Amino acid sequence: MQLRGNAFKDALRASRPQIGLWVGLADAYVTELLATSGFDWLGLDAEHAPNDPRSILAQLQAMAPYPVHAVVRTASGDATLIKQYLDIGAQTLLVPMVESAEQAQRVVAATRYPPAGIRGVGSALARASRWNQIALCSGPGGIRRWSQQSSGDRLNRGRRRGLLRTRGPRSIDGAAGKDSRSACAGCNRPGYQDNPRCR
Repeated sequence: MQLRGNAFKDALRASRPQIGLWVGLADAYVTELLATSGFDWLGLDAEHAPNDPRSILAQLQAMAPYPVHAVVRTASGDATLIKQYLDIGAQTLLVPMVESAEQAQRVVAATRYPPAGIRGVGSALARASRWNQIALCSGPGGIRRWSQQSSGDRLNRGRRRGLLRTRGPRSIDGAAGKDSRSACAGCNRPGYQDNPRCR
């Protein structure tokens, strides 16, 4: 099993127009119907619609067989919610009400694994890594490779999983700071499952 690329982000980077639709009905059946309608992306709204991680998960599963990308608008920039949406497989997040460079940095940190961010390393339990079935995850050092690839790809390609809606100065756009791909093999860091001290 291979890590799925972010076609939406790639299309934006290539300046290909993307036509999408906001889905606020919080229903996987409707979302699946809309996924067959030819849109490039569907916006799953958890800010104004009655969605939560469980209903978003059902909608992501309903969309999975179709060539449409999910953009998940979170209710806030809460690090725990961001982690949950990423772990259930959301690749693109739209975080509302980001009003300062400092707030943008906190949101971006929530999407990155340590040491570049604060995202918890629980990919063995996560749909995003297909419960460690992604080829990167198998064998010795697999979790470390998953963490590096997942974070590294996102970092190198811009905020792969963290599109920010900004309200305020343009300095927010550059708030992510320095690009980092390093990983630490300590407990609660990428690679911790391979560290004999943490078994």
